[in-house]
Amino acid sequence: MNEYSWKKKLFFFFILVSITIFIAILSFEIYARIFKKYDTPAIIKEKSLKYEVSVFSKSILKREQKAKIWDDKKKQWVEYYVSKKGYRGHDFNWNKPVGTIRIIIYGGSQVFDIYSPEEKDWPHQVEYILKNNGFPNVEVINAGIPGHASFDSFGKLFAEGHLLRPDYVIIDNAWNDFQMLRYNQSLLRERKPSQILDDPRINYQGVIDRMLCETSQLYLRLRSRYIDWKFNIDNEGAIPEGEYWNMISEIGLKQYKLDMEMFVDLARNIGAVPILMTQPRHISFNNTDEEKKSFEKSYQFKKMDHQTICTVFDKTDEIIKSVAKSKNALMIDASQSLTGKHEFFFDVIHTNDKGSNYLASITAEYLMDLLKEK
Repeated sequence: MNEYSWKKKLFFFFILVSITIFIAILSFEIYARIFKKYDTPAIIKEKSLKYEVSVFSKSILKREQKAKIWDDKKKQWVEYYVSKKGYRGHDFNWNKPVGTIRIIIYGGSQVFDIYSPEEKDWPHQVEYILKNNGFPNVEVINAGIPGHASFDSFGKLFAEGHLLRPDYVIIDNAWNDFQMLRYNQSLLRERKPSQILDDPRINYQGVIDRMLCETSQLYLRLRSRYIDWKFNIDNEGAIPEGEYWNMISEIGLKQYKLDMEMFVDLARNIGAVPILMTQPRHISFNNTDEEKKSFEKSYQFKKMDHQTICTVFDKTDEIIKSVAKSKNALMIDASQSLTGKHEFFFDVIHTNDKGSNYLASITAEYLMDLLKEK
């Protein structure tokens, strides 16, 4: 009798716990669906920028698409549009209209300006400033693509940009070249063919995964945290494996210098005026401990510590200045104006609204002087 009573109590206890857990899960599901609903991988994929494989650069943007990215500081979605030509922003005529002064700005996500809404990215702000200051025939094309390095910018100008007959071309690249500065191998050996990766954040991992994602908000949250932990994926991609590297590759520095030199020569060969830009960044030797702590994930992506990253940036600045001098090319020293100033940046490299406005203003001011002389 006592044994039967013990089993009965255990059974009722199990039933009570099960009902409590079920009610808790159900309550969370209802709350999440009403107030804090997570998107499924399919919805996130639909909102994300879509890329295509390219031979002459890491990737190209899929033409005519709308995309969004979540601004965690403003707690809102940032929307942007990729035109029929495959460039961010409003469309333009492939054949440059007579009398138009066309400016193309090349670079990575800093040029694309991922946290600025449509038509507020700093390259297009340059266009508006110039038009409002007496140059109505100016047209600026934002040729930035997230993840692109200097050799990608050269490849895009070589393989397509020249057909757009630009009058001026600007290159703003450094951060995405850091990978090459960690290895004592040539670009030919280090650079692998680009692939559209099966990102588990935006792709279902089987039928059961799809079913659970489309059914349970709790599962979506647990799945998201598991993927972050297992794959170390962020907006820059997957965190690479390996130890931190504090030796800067001379081969990488030579490659970066050659990229800049070739960009200048190519621009001149197609009849455009080349303009080199030092890359502005939040990270500097004078950062506070709190700022350095916020940069820790960026250190992981580059597998470099704070001191090494600052040193590499200084070296890329020096290379740009030396190439501009030796090639008698124009240069905008954006680094001198913005670097290390917390109020201008969203993170290590991406500008916030204030930073984008300021970067646009100093670029437009520089171009205005050139256009007035012309």
